[in-house]
Amino acid sequence: MKQGTLQSSYFLGCYRSPAREQDLLRQVSLLKDQLRDLRVSNESTEVRLLDQSQRLGEVSLCSNLLS
Repeated sequence: MKQGTLQSSYFLGCYRSPAREQDLLRQVSLLKDQLRDLRVSNESTEVRLLDQSQRLGEVSLCSNLLS
């Protein structure tokens, strides 16, 4: 029983260690950066799709006028 208590204390100490906190903060920072990059990528994709959509609409309008 005593060995289980010592192991629990050890793992709890590791879980609450300053190094663990630093690692979690680094992970949060990395995820925030990834989220920002995904938002920028999404905005860029939306702009390209809208532009392409407008161009296809113009082509369609021109072909209807020529028919």
